[in-house]
Amino acid sequence: LPAGPAAGGAGGHGGDAKLIGVGGNGGNGAAGGAGTPVGAGGPGGAGGAGGILLGTSGDPGLPG
Repeated sequence: LPAGPAAGGAGGHGGDAKLIGVGGNGGNGAAGGAGTPVGAGGPGGAGGAGGILLGTSGDPGLPG
């Protein structure tokens, strides 16, 4: 049997907020390659950190 397709790449990390603000959301993982079986999707990127003084962290990305 031929080898399965490569897994999708991971999503990028969300940007960090500086002093005040919400961290950026993580990028979504890339979809897996076509084939049988279908390649696994990449993991979502981590959300960025919230601001030091005030803020919340970003949401992680969705898997591919």
